[in-house]
Amino acid sequence: MSSKAEGVFPRVSSRSRFCWLLSEPGISTARPSEASKAGLHRGRVDALRGLLVGLAVLVLRAEFSSAEELKIDQITLGAGGKIKLTYHESATADYYVLMRGSNVTTIDTAIDLVMKGVGVLKDTTVASTRVASFYKVVGWSMNAPGDSDHDGIDDVYELNHPGVLNPLNPEDAMLDPDHDGRPNLWEYRQHTDPLSSLRGPAAPP
Repeated sequence: MSSKAEGVFPRVSSRSRFCWLLSEPGISTARPSEASKAGLHRGRVDALRGLLVGLAVLVLRAEFSSAEELKIDQITLGAGGKIKLTYHESATADYYVLMRGSNVTTIDTAIDLVMKGVGVLKDTTVASTRVASFYKVVGWSMNAPGDSDHDGIDDVYELNHPGVLNPLNPEDAMLDPDHDGRPNLWEYRQHTDPLSSLRGPAAPP
């Protein structure tokens, strides 16, 4: 079996929400049918021959904080069931985040972030270790950024401190890279430099 085999989802119309069923290997691709009033589209796809075992459900929700509709151009399944998603960019968003969750009401784990102009988001988790997953793509403005990893530090601040902070890592908020007793979250809230040690008493716990 070639590890280069790929399964590609069919292109669909411009809507803000999509629902796809990944079925057992060997099932042929079918065109998505008309769905409910919520605008869901359902389709059966060929899910990477032999790489995905059993039935899995993937629901993709695409949203913008500005409530704009997002056009999904293509979803590709690569080796090991890794997912690559291409999308139509918004005129108002400066960066895009791929979020994943275990159910449709809790999609809160950021797994990829790209700046405007890239146009591709990825979930590189190997299929054998990934349960049925729900996704959404969120577009943010640099002037009103999100907090993708929910650590209390906005994405833009984290992007501006790449050696210290990562907008996809919630654990870095409590790190203290300059060893002054003040964690990154405290430095962020006080508008100080997380890489410049401050004198005086350490920050309260």
